[in-house]
Amino acid sequence: MEFSEQILYIRSKNNLSQMALAKELHVSYATISLWKNSKSNPTKKELLSFKKYCKQELIDFKEIEDER
Repeated sequence: MEFSEQILYIRSKNNLSQMALAKELHVSYATISLWKNSKSNPTKKELLSFKKYCKQELIDFKEIEDER
């Protein structure tokens, strides 16, 4: 699953706007937009924050991949 797809999945699963997800991950709205549109990739720090958020929300992308 591409990172942009992961962003869309998290937003859909948790019913979050781009702004709300940005606040959760401590990044800007523009950053979420860039990720969503595959215009940019997260830095290591942002990726760690993203993974921490997923773990906190019990989101396991491996299970999602296995379902495909």
